[in-house]
Amino acid sequence: VVTLVGSDFSRDQPQKIYIQDRMRQTVDDIVKAYIKEEGSFYLCGPTWPVPDVTAVLQEAIAAEAKANGKKVDPKKEIDKLKE
Repeated sequence: VVTLVGSDFSRDQPQKIYIQDRMRQTVDDIVKAYIKEEGSFYLCGPTWPVPDVTAVLQEAIAAEAKANGKKVDPKKEIDKLKE
């Protein structure tokens, strides 16, 4: 079941808005779908590594860990999910 879909077409408007910008706007939804509900993350277009998109995912993982009093390495958590 797809519960969260984000899209962006940065070349379709005068002001460039990229997928990582849209992701930051919905970071609470990303935390819920991707981390709390152990969902999957799919990125169409360029493949890993996409530094700006990866950074947002790391921010979400770090924020969720901090909110729960846990210590995690967001980079390692993402690497685990790539497998």
